[in-house]
Amino acid sequence: MPATKQPGKQGAGRKTSRATRADARRHQAAFLAAFGETGSITKASEAAGVDRREHYRWLKDDASYAERWAEADEELTTRLEAEAVRRAMEGTPEPVIHQGKVVTTVDRYSDRLLELLLKARRPARYRERTTMEHTGPGGGPVKVMTWADTVVAAAEAAQPAPKQGG
Repeated sequence: MPATKQPGKQGAGRKTSRATRADARRHQAAFLAAFGETGSITKASEAAGVDRREHYRWLKDDASYAERWAEADEELTTRLEAEAVRRAMEGTPEPVIHQGKVVTTVDRYSDRLLELLLKARRPARYRERTTMEHTGPGGGPVKVMTWADTVVAAAEAAQPAPKQGG
């Protein structure tokens, strides 16, 4: 079997056998499974036993992996959205402590998650709306002058007024 390239060793042969591709597929599958559970590239890399930069290499060089990554990312996003809806609408149990003991629980709802979900689903209705209006002196229109208008006005102001009746 050809030599495997080892980090820091110059001139070592690069293994390109089916075993190497099978190893890569195994690492990819482990990475994608861990990513689906954790939502973290760093944690997925650790779980799969690969450097996190390998994920980015796979994305660039392996179209099949890129497709599987997109599916895993979409599945994770769907799970995250479902959890956001659950927390916003069903709440999460929070213990009520009295004299150092848990006496009951109350459901805490996330108003912020509810707000974000509404903005995502009905942006026209729930988006932020701000308006800013500018007015000139006495509430009148704003007078806009270009640089050239300013120069002409300054030149006219510098000239003496013509004498009348003379």
